[in-house]
Amino acid sequence: MLIRGEGLTVDDVYRVAVHGEDVRIDEAQLKMVDETCERVKRWGADGHPIYGVTTGPAGGSSLIANR
Repeated sequence: MLIRGEGLTVDDVYRVAVHGEDVRIDEAQLKMVDETCERVKRWGADGHPIYGVTTGPAGGSSLIANR
Protein backbone atom coordinates (compact mmCIF):
# COMPACT_ATOMS: atom_id res chain seq x y z
CA MET A 1 0.00 0.00 0.00
CA LEU A 2 1.33 3.42 -0.94
CA ILE A 3 0.54 6.25 1.49
CA ARG A 4 0.14 9.50 -0.45
CA GLY A 5 -1.22 11.84 2.22
CA GLU A 6 -4.86 11.52 1.23
CA GLY A 7 -7.47 8.88 0.58
CA LEU A 8 -6.52 6.55 3.43
CA THR A 9 -9.55 4.55 4.53
CA VAL A 10 -10.48 2.59 7.63
CA ASP A 11 -10.26 -0.55 5.49
CA ASP A 12 -6.67 0.39 4.56
CA VAL A 13 -5.74 0.76 8.23
CA TYR A 14 -7.43 -2.57 8.98
CA ARG A 15 -5.46 -4.36 6.24
CA VAL A 16 -2.20 -3.04 7.66
CA ALA A 17 -3.06 -3.56 11.35
CA VAL A 18 -4.72 -6.96 11.08
CA HIS A 19 -3.27 -8.53 7.96
CA GLY A 20 0.17 -6.92 8.06
CA GLU A 21 -0.01 -5.45 4.58
CA ASP A 22 3.24 -3.73 3.59
CA VAL A 23 3.23 0.08 3.60
CA ARG A 24 5.32 2.49 1.56
CA ILE A 25 5.23 6.27 1.89
CA ASP A 26 5.23 8.44 -1.21
CA GLU A 27 8.57 10.25 -1.64
CA ALA A 28 6.83 13.61 -2.12
CA GLN A 29 5.07 13.14 1.23
CA LEU A 30 8.35 12.25 2.97
CA LYS A 31 9.91 15.41 1.55
CA MET A 32 6.98 17.45 2.87
CA VAL A 33 7.33 15.90 6.33
CA ASP A 34 11.08 16.64 6.37
CA GLU A 35 10.51 20.26 5.30
CA THR A 36 7.81 20.74 7.94
CA CYS A 37 10.01 19.21 10.63
CA GLU A 38 12.85 21.59 9.77
CA ARG A 39 10.46 24.57 9.80
CA VAL A 40 9.13 23.64 13.25
CA LYS A 41 12.69 23.23 14.55
CA ARG A 42 13.58 26.71 13.25
CA TRP A 43 10.50 28.25 14.81
CA GLY A 44 11.30 26.57 18.12
CA ALA A 45 14.91 27.74 18.02
CA ASP A 46 13.68 31.26 17.29
CA GLY A 47 11.46 31.14 20.38
CA HIS A 48 8.07 31.01 18.67
CA PRO A 49 5.43 29.21 20.74
CA ILE A 50 4.38 26.00 18.99
CA TYR A 51 1.26 24.37 20.42
CA GLY A 52 2.10 21.00 21.99
CA VAL A 53 5.81 21.31 21.12
CA THR A 54 7.09 24.32 23.06
CA THR A 55 3.84 24.74 25.01
CA GLY A 56 1.76 22.34 26.99
CA PRO A 57 -1.30 20.81 25.31
CA ALA A 58 -4.93 21.75 26.01
CA GLY A 59 -5.26 23.75 29.23
CA GLY A 60 -1.47 24.06 29.52
CA SER A 61 -1.09 25.80 26.16
CA SER A 62 -0.18 29.06 27.89
CA LEU A 63 2.77 27.37 29.58
CA ILE A 64 6.13 27.47 27.81
CA ALA A 65 8.18 24.26 27.98
CA ASN A 66 11.86 24.30 28.89
CA ARG A 67 14.27 23.90 26.01
